[in-house]
Amino acid sequence: QRASASHLLRPSEWRTCLAAANRPQRRPDHWLPRSQWTCPHPEIVVITNQPFPAEAIEALPEMKLLCVAFTGLDHVAMDACKAKGITVCNASGYSNINVAELTIGLMIDVLRNITRLDPVTRQGGSKEGLVGFDLCGKTVGIIGLGAIGKRVAGILQGFDCNILAFDPVLKEVPEGLNL
Repeated sequence: QRASASHLLRPSEWRTCLAAANRPQRRPDHWLPRSQWTCPHPEIVVITNQPFPAEAIEALPEMKLLCVAFTGLDHVAMDACKAKGITVCNASGYSNINVAELTIGLMIDVLRNITRLDPVTRQGGSKEGLVGFDLCGKTVGIIGLGAIGKRVAGILQGFDCNILAFDPVLKEVPEGLNL
């Protein structure tokens, strides 16, 4: 089950403590031993984007809340959380504009050969064979019109792009977008 902060119990109803759930390494055998945790039996665990597989969830029998300080949940064993009745919340939406802007920046980089031209320019070379293209007027396909996809589409409209989009969930074009 997923919840936003407004659906959580009052702090006084939780025995909270900070647990170092794992090290930056990605393998379960690299997790800190329970003896090194600041709280050996946490009810609340906060992670970032490290993998949090079913084995980790099973190793925390008292966990009631898993907070993911990251937008996605694809690194969390959601089935295991659901089976144990653990509430999972994340920070969805905190960087949507950043991701959308980075997407546009990478599109311009590819179209204009910016990364490829950087070392050539630094070595006094020419742009011959590396002249890029404008983003303006291009047809761009977007798969998924969630919060980030909508932002990307909105920015692309400012470049007068023709936008083709697909989203298996949406039935109508989001307001303000000309697709």
